[in-house]
Amino acid sequence: LLSKDVQTALYAPMTGTVNPWRLGIAACENAVKNGAELMLNTKVLAIEKKDGGYILHTDREDIFCKAIINCAGLSADKVQRMVYPCDVYIEKDAADFLVMDRDIEKPSRIIFQEKEDGKGITAVPCTEGNLLVDSAPRAQTRPFATSAQGMEDIKKQLSALLPELEQDVIRSFAAVRPNPMREDGESINDFCIDTPAPDFVS
Repeated sequence: LLSKDVQTALYAPMTGTVNPWRLGIAACENAVKNGAELMLNTKVLAIEKKDGGYILHTDREDIFCKAIINCAGLSADKVQRMVYPCDVYIEKDAADFLVMDRDIEKPSRIIFQEKEDGKGITAVPCTEGNLLVDSAPRAQTRPFATSAQGMEDIKKQLSALLPELEQDVIRSFAAVRPNPMREDGESINDFCIDTPAPDFVS
């Protein structure tokens, strides 16, 4: 399926995919079964450091905890700044996506395309049977809206990498992508783990 113009590849046999929603739900269910208390629709308004832990001031009640794991997604930098300095800020980029028909012949492994000028498309065989193709990050204009230029670029790259699949697109969409940056403007490119204190992890 790959274009004959592909010259080299890095084989990573341990790479795989999961359904992110089902994984998150399963992790939550596991935590609850092991004693965690789930509080949905609860907004953290402020965090106060105290001896032996923290007080989370929320829009429902104050919660005392011994440690915090901050995995607040696009708001993780703001949450950390409630109690500790943070030299990372999260810039919102966007990306365009194509979904391919699940009945087509498709790659069985994830394909990361690298080009001379940076990242190209990524083709991901999903657990539902479809192939998901994404573009390189682009500037966000209107949230969740595809761009004409983005669609043109991703289809052009798909044609160059997997030419047999270009006619099998069944839908397209766009999504927000977190782009963590250092305060000096340097891109982290992927993700980072920050531990401003032994009992606080972002």
